[in-house]
Amino acid sequence: MKMNWEHIYISEMTDEEYAYGLSLMSGERRLKVNDFLYDEDRRRTVAGELLARRMISSFTAMPIDEISFAVGKFGKPYVLNGGVQFNVSHSDNVAVCCVDTAPVGIDVERIRPINPAVLKRVCKDGDRDYIVSGELCKELSKAQLYRFFEVWTAKEAYLKRIGTGIRDIKTVSFEDIKSGIKFFELDDYLISVSL
Repeated sequence: MKMNWEHIYISEMTDEEYAYGLSLMSGERRLKVNDFLYDEDRRRTVAGELLARRMISSFTAMPIDEISFAVGKFGKPYVLNGGVQFNVSHSDNVAVCCVDTAPVGIDVERIRPINPAVLKRVCKDGDRDYIVSGELCKELSKAQLYRFFEVWTAKEAYLKRIGTGIRDIKTVSFEDIKSGIKFFELDDYLISVSL
């Protein structure tokens, strides 16, 4: 099988699905989820894991309740017993997951206004040139916002694929990684998958 990605609208997850997803988690993970301050963070996390379990089960034919996860050195989760790679992301009301036999990374973000100062914190000069092609303004245009989220989600997906976490996002150049990224749109969300 080749890479597959799917999404779930978190607001459409029933209380029964939430309880089921929570029951599938390890005791340690369940405690972490229950410690989240906000219900929406708990629901996003459970939705992401339930989506991942469903996709992994479909991909491998392994029963959903027999899938076991562990976490790598930099926090990337992996399947202990399935010979499959996966990655999960969520933003606002959407959780996404991708599954493959090779390492994958996925990121989703809702395209929304941002403070242009963020570009200086997360973008290399070439990234900024691609996004704004000129002087920074007080507000980014619709096209500039779209390009910003292309860069942002591509970099996050790439860093998640290689398993180092996103702390080094400014060190990665969009130009260097964009050929290994597939972009998808879902409503007002942009999704990047790094293969």
